Amino acid sequence: MAQFVIFRCIDELLTMEGVAQKNGRRPEESDLGIIRDGAIVVESGQIRWAGPERQLSSHLIKSLTGKASLEEVNCRGLTILPAFVEAHTHSVFAGNRSNEFALRQKGSSYQEIAQAGGGILSTLRSTRAAEENELAELLKPRVEAFVRQGVGTLEIKSGYGLDFESELKILRVAGRAKGPRIVRTFLGLHAVPPEAKSSDEYLNEVISSILPKVAQSKLAERVDIFV
Repeated sequence: MAQFVIFRCIDELLTMEGVAQKNGRRPEESDLGIIRDGAIVVESGQIRWAGPERQLSSHLIKSLTGKASLEEVNCRGLTILPAFVEAHTHSVFAGNRSNEFALRQKGSSYQEIAQAGGGILSTLRSTRAAEENELAELLKPRVEAFVRQGVGTLEIKSGYGLDFESELKILRVAGRAKGPRIVRTFLGLHAVPPEAKSSDEYLNEVISSILPKVAQSKLAERVDIFV
């Protein structure tokens, strides 16, 4: 990308200013900050200015004209808005549980499916067995699908390993994703693994052993727990 890029003739530019002021709580249409016939000036990948094109001062344009790395993009007929944040995904996993959807449609509960060997523990077995490169290949099209839908920040949880090595494997794979900004979340308490004698025993193991090691590895930015 050129050092300077001017996006011009934007039919609709959504600044989301009101949404930001409300911290995303109960936004209304008036909070979208819709600008008709807008423009954006980007410098080295950062937005330097955004607003109505009529306010794009001649001085600013003049200062940019002649720059060897200046690019102008005509956005007539387009709507431009900030990328979406996908705040909850389990994108790193192996296996397929599509058959469980049919069971749910027939009335089986989440607990009944889990007791029959399905649910989280079904995906756990497949994910533990998968090599890191295999998981990375499975992750790639999932991330690409999010990007096509306009996602710019993607949260990816672990939670389908439920032991130290498998959880770190998932977090490493998540860090290899290309495209959006990735936020990795350690979800070691997604379920109780089959080898644990009790939920209390596993909870203590995560708190005293696994979580400190994950923190030391710096492979996760967040921690989550499924209650």
